[in-house]
Amino acid sequence: MKVSLALLSSILISTTLAASHTSRRQLPQNLTSIANSTTTTPGTPRNNRNLQGVPRKLSTKQSKNKSKVNTVDYSSNWGGAVIQSPPAGQTFNAVAGSFKVPTPSIPANGMGTGESFAAAVWVGIDGDTYTNAILQTGIDLAVAADGTPSFSAWYEWYPDYSYNFDDITISAGDEITLTVIASSSTEGTALVENVTTGQQASIDLSSTYALGGQNAEWIVEDFEVNGGLVAFADFGTVEFTNCVATTEESTVGVDGTTVIEIGDAGGQLTGVDIVNNEEVVVFWKSH
Repeated sequence: MKVSLALLSSILISTTLAASHTSRRQLPQNLTSIANSTTTTPGTPRNNRNLQGVPRKLSTKQSKNKSKVNTVDYSSNWGGAVIQSPPAGQTFNAVAGSFKVPTPSIPANGMGTGESFAAAVWVGIDGDTYTNAILQTGIDLAVAADGTPSFSAWYEWYPDYSYNFDDITISAGDEITLTVIASSSTEGTALVENVTTGQQASIDLSSTYALGGQNAEWIVEDFEVNGGLVAFADFGTVEFTNCVATTEESTVGVDGTTVIEIGDAGGQLTGVDIVNNEEVVVFWKSH
């Protein structure tokens, strides 16, 4: 696989190391209240993006660097940036991005409810316009009713279950790099690197659900468990940097991507700014 950036080249080398210890994905520590259920099923598959109605272009938005205009779509559970098609005749084979782990908090309307809240931060291939499969990896942010935060790293080849990486620890303020690599449509690698601590976790995957290589994503998600969305944590701000998607022939950044905001034209839970070709900022907006 031809990957032009030094970052992805070094990652490809590092994934030849021993595979990480993994387990069926558990919900983050302290996350005990999910949707409207008091019980949870660890490893429940995430849904692909759940749009409000039929996917459609609703408005346009000027990016901060003023060089590109970004189309805005609305979703019930994704906030971030999506490349909805690769360069003509090509398919995406890798997506990467870095961010500093924020400290999640209970939103103002959740104070005193006794609930726990969560959000997920991830990068992935497919799942937007191509819905048959998603190769994704990320971290969950959770905050208990008493305000205690917790974090966990995971990977998934949807529609299979998601699984935890057991041998990497995540703390607020850590610099994290997420990478997914598709070596073919049915084989790939997920990698989470904690740049702050020097830890990394990776796994080689295969699936009967073939990727199309049509989408690249940098997302903050209100993820679904037991048929309902989790109570969405105030995640503050997630600043994705070093955002890159590659094909066999090209390297693509985030200028001109489709911006996805959680909500609808009447109000949003998230805001998104495309700062430049390598940076996407997703921030908690409430309504």
